Amino acid sequence: MDDLSSAPHAVGTRSLDHLRPLLVRGVDARTFLDSQLTRNVPPPGVASLAGYCSPKGRLLATFLCWTDGAAVWLAVSDDIAEGIAKRLRQYVMRAKVTIDDASSTHVLGGLGGAHRPEIATLAPWATATDRDRTRVRLPDCDGHRRCLEVRPVAKAPSADADAIDARTWRWQDIRSGLPRITLATQDRFVPQMVNLEALGGVDFKKGCFPGQEVVARSQYLGKLKRRMALATLDARDDVPAPGSDVWSAGPEPCGLVIDAERGDDGRVALLIELPVASFASPDLHIGRDGPMATVEPLPYALPDNEVFVRPRL
Repeated sequence: MDDLSSAPHAVGTRSLDHLRPLLVRGVDARTFLDSQLTRNVPPPGVASLAGYCSPKGRLLATFLCWTDGAAVWLAVSDDIAEGIAKRLRQYVMRAKVTIDDASSTHVLGGLGGAHRPEIATLAPWATATDRDRTRVRLPDCDGHRRCLEVRPVAKAPSADADAIDARTWRWQDIRSGLPRITLATQDRFVPQMVNLEALGGVDFKKGCFPGQEVVARSQYLGKLKRRMALATLDARDDVPAPGSDVWSAGPEPCGLVIDAERGDDGRVALLIELPVASFASPDLHIGRDGPMATVEPLPYALPDNEVFVRPRL
């Protein structure tokens, strides 16, 4: 494992202002969320990705979720957090659940460092709570260990020069192949189109959730033809906005930019959704006549979707 002490995104913590924490509490919190998300809430000590879909099976949000006692935390893109919280509240009905924006009381920060015991002792997707703070280990990014940390605002340390800031964290998420649905990409993709099931964010055997029929049909009836790819742009190129068109040979765009950020090496890392057949295209451009994108291997394998065979009765 590389030592991050000399890396540009080394030790430290800083507010990740592109994310907002939602806090779901109440005796029915887990049951309620299990009925809404694309996978059940993970057990204590484990974090996971999860999606929230429209009735048409299109993602309205992606979350990093974990539990802390009886409460469930959802880290969601800042620009959609208010709308998602409002939508979830509409379905509470008689359930004993509250859904609160916790950004005024808690801060999300990034931690990095190969020798930090709070990181080294946690496996990817594990969580650990120490008094008033919880750490969530994320998958390594290009060999670098990292954790998300949530703690009360009053006890958040001041940022230091080596902190993982929001830009670097976004870049690390992209390089790790972790999708983040934003306002520009809401209601555009079924979960498999952003590889959410490959990351453990979809459970096809759980109970019902909004859009489940469409999501299951996409999985079992035919080959998945569109996926999310990791790509890079040259250092001289601008950072494209989420929702930007991706072009290849043909009269129409073939895909969309999901997220993009510039790394410390100057190059732009981006996640793009496009036909699987276009992954090997030597002629992918961001915009009709924009910069050329180079597809790189994802840090995880994409599963072949199952073939549904109706059992005989």
